[in-house]
Amino acid sequence: MDNDLPPPVPASHLPRSICAFDIETAKTTLRKPEGCEIACAGVLVYKRVGSSWREGDYRWFGAGELPELEKFLRGFSGLIIGYNVFDFDYRVLRPHIPLEGIVEKTVDLRLVLDSLHSSRNVNLKLASLARINLMRRKLHDSRKMPALWRAGKRQFVFSHNKRDCELTAELWMHLLRQRGVYAGRIAGVGGPDWLMLTPEALAMLAGRVPQLTCPEWLARIEQWGNAVHPPNYRDKKFVEEPNLGRHPLFHRLGCGSCGRSFILVTRRNRWFRRDEMRPCPFCARAVPLQRGRVTFTLVWQRKSLGKCTFGFYPQPSRVRARYFPDPKTARSWINRLRIGSWR
Repeated sequence: MDNDLPPPVPASHLPRSICAFDIETAKTTLRKPEGCEIACAGVLVYKRVGSSWREGDYRWFGAGELPELEKFLRGFSGLIIGYNVFDFDYRVLRPHIPLEGIVEKTVDLRLVLDSLHSSRNVNLKLASLARINLMRRKLHDSRKMPALWRAGKRQFVFSHNKRDCELTAELWMHLLRQRGVYAGRIAGVGGPDWLMLTPEALAMLAGRVPQLTCPEWLARIEQWGNAVHPPNYRDKKFVEEPNLGRHPLFHRLGCGSCGRSFILVTRRNRWFRRDEMRPCPFCARAVPLQRGRVTFTLVWQRKSLGKCTFGFYPQPSRVRARYFPDPKTARSWINRLRIGSWR
């Protein structure tokens, strides 16, 4: 594997200092972080000594100290490191302080890692990555921090925030050193996936290339509703046959050559011939329409709850129509899937 890794970033190309940054909220609104109530913002500075890093002081800023936080971030000469900072922490700060000039010297580890894997089946949470790669854990459950803060247990929140800053900084160092990371699977099936960094990702991590500019970041939020993925990010590839009719069926096919999946949409009475093939829409290699003489077809799992699943059928046209979801439900449900490589 070492032969396949990109070349390491020379120590002379690394910043002289980094600042791990993390926000805790007193009230959290994940769908619109701009509406969150800030509890505290923590910063933890590291100084580079040769090719290693020396941890400095940890400092926190309360909701009434945001001007001081802005002054610190704006005056910091090194690289600011966060995890999901573009889609949460900075969006929490957005109504309170201007972030021009701060976004440009920030690296979001989540955004780097998310671009490395076409599968939606990897767990990219900080807690999972730290446990697998650093053998370290968070101190507390992040979801409990707002309640603990409101209950007056401030030291619990500060210690949790400091640990999150440590894990973020150590993960950044690990990524640069190993030039990759192991990510666990969401479904828990199989071992962790190895995500190898690209030279472009390494350059971003080292701060040699800005990850986002502030205008780009703001445009994403306004146009996409988030700072990470476009609205069609989870959309799957649908290949439609002619003459579908009002009640088409949706079959999941997997290409053995490129490893990606797509959806074949056929008419209700479509009969599948043995050894029938069609070209993969990604790599054009032949893909069998049946797997062991059965198709992988979308059916109702619990119609009353609007839940669907893919089931195996020798010939779906022989199954009663009431077992299959309508086209609108089918497309919506398939596009929400996280499992598999779809791009």
